[in-house]
Amino acid sequence: MPRRPIPHLLQFGVGLLILVALVGVLFGPLFPLPQTSAQVLAQPLALRGDWTATSRLYEKGMTADGRKQYILDASIGWQNYLDSNGEWQEIDLQATEADTGAFTIRWTKLPMLVRMGNDSYRCVYPDRNDLSYWICLGKPFPNMGAPTRDGNTFTWDFPVATLEVTIGSSGVKFDILLKNSNAPTSMTIPFETQGISRNGRLLYHDGQVVAELRRPFAIDANDVERDLTMSFQSDSVSIFLDDSGLVYPIVIDPTLDMYVGGSDDDATENNDGTNFSASGATLYVYSGVVISQAKSSGFRFPNVAIGQGDTINNGTYWAPYIWTAAYDMNADIHTHDVDNSDDFASTADVISRARGVSFSWVEDDVGSGLQASPEAKTIIQERVDSGTWSSGNAITVLAIGKIDAYKAMQIASYDSGAQYAAKLHIEFTAGGAAPRRIIIIISVGMDMWRPTGLLAETVSLWQRH
Repeated sequence: MPRRPIPHLLQFGVGLLILVALVGVLFGPLFPLPQTSAQVLAQPLALRGDWTATSRLYEKGMTADGRKQYILDASIGWQNYLDSNGEWQEIDLQATEADTGAFTIRWTKLPMLVRMGNDSYRCVYPDRNDLSYWICLGKPFPNMGAPTRDGNTFTWDFPVATLEVTIGSSGVKFDILLKNSNAPTSMTIPFETQGISRNGRLLYHDGQVVAELRRPFAIDANDVERDLTMSFQSDSVSIFLDDSGLVYPIVIDPTLDMYVGGSDDDATENNDGTNFSASGATLYVYSGVVISQAKSSGFRFPNVAIGQGDTINNGTYWAPYIWTAAYDMNADIHTHDVDNSDDFASTADVISRARGVSFSWVEDDVGSGLQASPEAKTIIQERVDSGTWSSGNAITVLAIGKIDAYKAMQIASYDSGAQYAAKLHIEFTAGGAAPRRIIIIISVGMDMWRPTGLLAETVSLWQRH
């Protein structure tokens, strides 16, 4: 059947409608468009394709104008691992199964594979999906006996010393409690590898650093810290403690760390610029009547996947892990006022780092465990509003002890165990309005008029969106 021609007046009217629609898409509607209602998902949707080893991204819902809302949970330590399909999964320290041979137990949901026997013999495979290379540490004493177990901590108790092995999310922690001066101040631990080379305390596979025998340190009964000497033999590693002036009991902490560099992401320093330290189990935030009493700490979060133009929402907070409930917080909380904050090995400083805007956290008896700060959205918004900020940059939170009254706060460091490392919880809305998707098809009787030329290309582009 031949197509009937469209009258010229009708053609003009159709063209005008098309022009109005095009102007509305390119420059905004000539008349207000109806708003959809905001949507909140019953359960945040894990966007695992955007996870990293240290961060998790979730979709939370949508605003009335069609912008997505998200939650970003960032940590100094590892939170996730890649499974055999290359997909990110949450670390589960409780996921274990019985093992065979020299081993009695293995951990199955960590970034690495860890296997251990009742005599403390333990092997770590840095890549859980490739068991061709490994690191093994033997028992330090000939007769170990059977351990007691509390979660992921295994304890062997002797008259003058207690040994603890703790399996963490990014390594194996080996604590030695020297009960009195009769305890040995040196120890040699069998050490063997396959497919691994060593340069100092760093361990390599195919030219890549895969682990670190972290520098051991000791803490005495008065919280005085001291480095130990470490030496390597072909089949063992030895540690030596100079205990002169230290008060017993003393805890020694040699750790095999698979997240090399994590130890450099938090640090503490006196407010007068003395006693900087990026090692040790405890970070200090003290306020003081005078500056010599005050201490401050920094916490660096890599891979903060928030873009320029995103809006930081209420519900954003920084969460340190606090050792005991008796401590009080009296500090100003800032971020390091740069786009991509250095770690504390590259810039060995807390107190002199440039600071952005702040909020005050003043609270007695804060509680133990992970504790959320007051609302932190303003200090994070300042970072992402920087004209040169890029998604994936690092943000350092600075907890600066006030100079007014004496208050003491002690916080777990990454070195105390990656599972105790500080967290950063950010709720945000994606920047920009939601795209309008318009398809133009106008019917006249039995005929169909479709745009041609440049207008047809424009409509095709809309359709692809």
